Amino acid sequence: MINLHKINELIRQDQELIKQYTNQQITLDEWKDESRKVSLAFLQIINGDGFYYMDVVPDEIYRTVITLSLHLDLIDMKKVFDKYIENASLKQVKNEHRVMFIDKIRILSGKQQLYGTQYKKINGKIELLPTEDIDNLDNRRKELGLPDISDYFKTINY
Repeated sequence: MINLHKINELIRQDQELIKQYTNQQITLDEWKDESRKVSLAFLQIINGDGFYYMDVVPDEIYRTVITLSLHLDLIDMKKVFDKYIENASLKQVKNEHRVMFIDKIRILSGKQQLYGTQYKKINGKIELLPTEDIDNLDNRRKELGLPDISDYFKTINY
């Protein structure tokens, strides 16, 4: 059974904590402490219900679960990736989301990303986080059916 109310509450809390931290209303330690509570509640849901894949839940819920998963700490994110994402079918998880996990796990592990999904914005300009073999980035993206990096930048440059 989909725990829609709880999932929606967790994403609301997650986004509010990000906003409060970004606006310097809470400290880094407060953000980490409160985010950990959200993460633990989220993990309890998916460990009980299983992952909410895109072939069984509405798109909004699937995207919410992906977002909450990508906001986990490194150890828990790796566990979710290994258990639910890595070997999921394309009917269950979009390639774009699978590679976000791969890149974020690599970045958080001190490695360079492979697919260019991790970036930061500085003065409105997108800058990729360290990326392995940048000259072949678009080739790697194309192999997975992803848009080239310049088109990807257009979709995230809001």
